Amino acid sequence: MSSLHSADVGGHTLSITPKRADVGRVSELSTGQTLDGTWRPRRADTGATAQSEGLATVSPSSVHLIAPDLTIAELARHGIQARRMEGGAVDIELGGGLAALRLPMADHDWLHDAIGFTGTRDILDSIDWVERDDVWKYLMVHIDDASTMAAHAIIIDGMAVAELMTTGFVPAADLARGTRGLPTRLGVSEVHRLGAMLDWASESSTAPTSQAIDLRTLPRDIAIARDSYNRENPKVEVQEGKVWTAFDLLDDSPEAALAGLEKSGAVVTSAPFIWGAKHENVMVDETIEKMATRIATIIASATQQSDSDLPLVFSEPGTGGNPARLLSVTPSGEIIRWDSRDDMLVLLLLAIQPMLSTKDGARPTSNIPSGVLGTVMMRLRAMCPPVEHIVHEPSIVNDRLITKPGYDRAARAVLIMGHRDRWRWQEGYSVPDEPTEEDAQAAFEMLDALCEDFPWAAPRDRARMMAAMLTSCARSAVTATIGFLWDANEIGTGKSFAAQACRVLGQGSKAATEWNLGRGEDTESKKSLASALLTRSTRFFHNDEVRGPLNSPFVGKVITAEDGAESIRELGVNRLVPVSGIITTACGNNVTIADDHARRWFSMRLEKSLLEMATGRRYSVPDLTRHIMENRPTLLAAAHTMVLRGIQQGPAFEILPMGFPPSWSQRILGALSWVKKGDTSIATQALEGWNKDVAGADPLVEAWGPALEYAWKVVDRPMPAADFAKAVLTSDVDMFVPDDLTGIGPRQLGARWSQALKRLRRRKVIVGERVFVVDAVDKGGRWQFKVDAYSMRDLQMGVQEPLVREPLTAQEQKARDARMKKEVY
Repeated sequence: MSSLHSADVGGHTLSITPKRADVGRVSELSTGQTLDGTWRPRRADTGATAQSEGLATVSPSSVHLIAPDLTIAELARHGIQARRMEGGAVDIELGGGLAALRLPMADHDWLHDAIGFTGTRDILDSIDWVERDDVWKYLMVHIDDASTMAAHAIIIDGMAVAELMTTGFVPAADLARGTRGLPTRLGVSEVHRLGAMLDWASESSTAPTSQAIDLRTLPRDIAIARDSYNRENPKVEVQEGKVWTAFDLLDDSPEAALAGLEKSGAVVTSAPFIWGAKHENVMVDETIEKMATRIATIIASATQQSDSDLPLVFSEPGTGGNPARLLSVTPSGEIIRWDSRDDMLVLLLLAIQPMLSTKDGARPTSNIPSGVLGTVMMRLRAMCPPVEHIVHEPSIVNDRLITKPGYDRAARAVLIMGHRDRWRWQEGYSVPDEPTEEDAQAAFEMLDALCEDFPWAAPRDRARMMAAMLTSCARSAVTATIGFLWDANEIGTGKSFAAQACRVLGQGSKAATEWNLGRGEDTESKKSLASALLTRSTRFFHNDEVRGPLNSPFVGKVITAEDGAESIRELGVNRLVPVSGIITTACGNNVTIADDHARRWFSMRLEKSLLEMATGRRYSVPDLTRHIMENRPTLLAAAHTMVLRGIQQGPAFEILPMGFPPSWSQRILGALSWVKKGDTSIATQALEGWNKDVAGADPLVEAWGPALEYAWKVVDRPMPAADFAKAVLTSDVDMFVPDDLTGIGPRQLGARWSQALKRLRRRKVIVGERVFVVDAVDKGGRWQFKVDAYSMRDLQMGVQEPLVREPLTAQEQKARDARMKKEVY
């Protein structure tokens, strides 16, 4: 093959020759030594390989432009070995500390995801020497010891889409970046951070040495904290053949380690990375109207550089006439809000390049008129894709099952799922398109096994735990939900553990935001909830130690209001946050529920026997939290199978509304109506005793049941308190009214009963299928009382009309009046 150019340099004849037209070049480049020292087989189909990895296919050049011998000699002066290949190509030999981080030339969301989470962008940007070809870029570094790294490659769909090459050969490019032959020397901390970056995106472990903790087994929040702490503390130890990072050495339990770091404030997370997929020029010396229109149009249609399927900006609907709020969601799951004019300026620069007209054409500028920012913000609120749900696992949103990562416009939902997680969900998550009754029953039995070890007081309590689990897994399928209370007779029964199991199953972490008990502490509860809503850090609003009656008006409002119907003020600013997607939960011992809260809670009772308190309790699953995390895709699929059955088929039998928006009872209890334990449906078990629950736990209310039932029959008109008391106390029916209301003369009777009846006003007292309510009327400064009765069924169906009783006959009135003439009552 003839040379195109030759020269004599230092006694060596160097020539530039045509580059070999080798279609198999990518197969050779992607061949390298694996971690166990064997050689990876070469892939024959270059185009298919590149397409399967989401990379551009190779278009080999016909002519090589570099001078091979000159390049080899230059590298040799730096102690780096290279070889000349047939056709004029040069391959650089790795080893002796010289390594190459092979990354794809194309942008991919999994790479941005891993870099963003592990904060390694500064390291990658600092690497000077970079070789390139049509598909790959090779970041040349010097590493003294890579054996303790968390990973050497990123494996997606069983293929290495990025890797640290420590042996083998790297092609010398025609135009390399930086100074060839001078690799960037990485310290121990930087090497371990690169290992964490590779490990974050990989579906499987590629660590050369066994790691003490596999990143993929950790909940997302713990994994983020672990990497953040390890960045600041690069200590690594090898113990018994396993690599322990600084975080791993803090505590035997990752959860305990995280709790300690949060308490001390030692965890520092990196800022999220976001950028527009492309920059479009905008002339800033045009009219405000024209400029604002163009900018808003560009941003509303812009996508993210790291994921072209993910819009750059979303519009989160406001409530009650409040304007929508603009936000972005990174592929890593962080939420960035664009609330101020300064925020808007940053947002604009992510997608546009401001240009200024000049005589020579146009030149870049950063001078965007401030008057345009407010106009753009108002237009974007209406133009940007709407989003209401941001989830990190497959979810049922309204009636739709969302399983594909990205934005679903029809559901107004974004599913964010890191690539390190996708393989688990692909393998473990499977929901039938139209679940059968048999599918639902099998799914129920799988989930019910999680409830086995808790000391439930009755079957209804275990059934309600199932309702809590389904709600945790399918909150976005309903517009409101009842609250869940785990009540116990003693400490140590496992009530907090049961609530935690629901959180881990539903959201993949134990995180919850706390509410306070009592009427005077709602400000703190609101601050806590507003923070969780803004960050989407948790959907659980929880009190883990209830020490008084459940009576908070704010908490009650959160439970009963439909999504978006209520708003709370963001701390420190004059902006409102819609309350949406929240599940209110509580734990306590022998908790009392105030009357107006009774219909807002599903209470589950746990009771530990004296023997269990003395000897402890054996668990069939010793670490339930880890079991749920390891099997979460399969368990969540089981929950969604049950809920989807309930949505598609409706309840198997009529389920009455429960005093708040019916979506929860129809969908969650509807799902439980299709599954059984023995011959009884789980929905029937869960509703057992609900009427008594609605009556409240106030003993004063329950004691009046027989008295008010009798009074409804014999008090046929509003009466003064004394006459009302006489009518009731002359009955042959046993009464359980308070002792201080009996055995007294007529003169004291009126005053005492008036006070008692006023306390009972509008309180619901349930006897069987009827609800009795004391009605008090002020007639000229004198109170008169009567009792109204309602059908429990009618109230649950939304019918508020009192029952019509049979009027007393003349003989019955005469007998009643005769009995009311006693001296002592």
